[in-house]
Amino acid sequence: MDLAIGPMGWGLIVGIPLAAIALSEIIERLRRRKVPLADALRGFRNVTLPLLSAVLILQYVFQLTANSQPLRVLQTALWLSFLINGLHLLSTLFTPSSRRIKGKIQVPSLYLMAGRILVVVLCAIYILANIWQIDLARITSALGVGSLVVALALQDTLSNLVSGFLLLLDRPFNEGDWLQLGDVEAEVLEVNWRSVRLRNRDRDIIIIPNGELGKATICNYTLLDLAHAETITVGFSYDDPPNVVKPVLLKAVAATEGAMASPAPVVRVVNYGDFSVDYNVKFFLTDYQGKDDIASELRSHIYYMARRQGLTIPYPIALEYQLEGAALAPPETVEPILNILKGLTYFSSISPDQLSQLAQESELETYGRGEQIVAAGDLAPGFFIIQYGSVSLSAMSDQGESQEVTRLQAGDCFGERVLLRTEPSLVTVSVVEDLKAVRISPWMMANIAERNAKFARDINQLIDERVREVRIATQTSKDKTQGYLNKLLAS
Repeated sequence: MDLAIGPMGWGLIVGIPLAAIALSEIIERLRRRKVPLADALRGFRNVTLPLLSAVLILQYVFQLTANSQPLRVLQTALWLSFLINGLHLLSTLFTPSSRRIKGKIQVPSLYLMAGRILVVVLCAIYILANIWQIDLARITSALGVGSLVVALALQDTLSNLVSGFLLLLDRPFNEGDWLQLGDVEAEVLEVNWRSVRLRNRDRDIIIIPNGELGKATICNYTLLDLAHAETITVGFSYDDPPNVVKPVLLKAVAATEGAMASPAPVVRVVNYGDFSVDYNVKFFLTDYQGKDDIASELRSHIYYMARRQGLTIPYPIALEYQLEGAALAPPETVEPILNILKGLTYFSSISPDQLSQLAQESELETYGRGEQIVAAGDLAPGFFIIQYGSVSLSAMSDQGESQEVTRLQAGDCFGERVLLRTEPSLVTVSVVEDLKAVRISPWMMANIAERNAKFARDINQLIDERVREVRIATQTSKDKTQGYLNKLLAS
């Protein structure tokens, strides 16, 4: 064994410590910034760099030959450390698409697995062929027949593997997409080397082998365009003209959260049934996972709006009507409305005749939970007196945040700004619990106010009180704190 410290030897003596110091400095800076790459570099510094130093010293200082057993062992250990740290580096930089980790690049799990296998195979080939001088070609030919037998035994597995790669290359779907595969409708959770994992609406996991998936017809609801058309069918009485029904259905779609305004919804008459005229309501949505909830909310809006408009959704049965003597009275008469008006102090100054006429001109309307009766900035459709249920009044603060002003229940009223004719509402009125309320039209309110000065004063006082409530509710926290300090200083 010759010991000769030449220029290469002195370079190693100086360079290796400098490389260790530089790596330590880089690792420390990455650690302070909480970068995951620091852990991978620590492995290179603690294991790979010492092994690399030992190999270079044996080669260039002690001048061992390539066939030397100690050198081969150290070179094998060095490449194994490269392999382990390389796999660690892959795990640090990349993560499967099914798992979102901050600071890591998302790739399909099949690609990540293929990358790991490729690193292991290349490293093994280099160690066997270059370090230990093993003839891999002879081994490959000797194993040829055995490989054929193994390939035939694993043909399904290999088919799934190849199909998995083809799916990733073609990319007919991504993780998170919703698919229709035969009778299966589900969300893609993961694509791996053998199969695709799906989750249906019942949260059941469905596993489909890649080989079968490659032969199937795939309907992807969310690949290129998130907008998806959904259609529901609803029937109305033959007494309700289509030109009256269609605007109500379109208004119900516009009031449904999750239904898109563009592309525009479409309403079509599709059938004359035994007991109803059937309509298809086609609307678009982007939340395919929540399509059932959106359709349910739309059906609820249709029900309440149809009742307010006097439209009939008939029962799917034959009804027999018998009239004996006088015609049957309508289910909602003037008497309930009159009793509600008498119970409100604002109408105490109105004469019985005027109150009776007002009851005849007013309407009892029903609204469902979540509906918006009036939006801030719009003209109120009338003055409302709550028979049962509750509503929330909200307004926007100066910072653009929605603040609840108050909640109203049975016996309360809202829509008082109709008396100001062209003044829009300061608040948004939303139904909290199913609501039934008397609605007095704006022109009737104006007519009563012109005839009764006390009624006009009382409503104006209500308007002022509501304005104060809105101002208090929409104050910023800074304004409220300043007002509290002013009160303390004044006291």
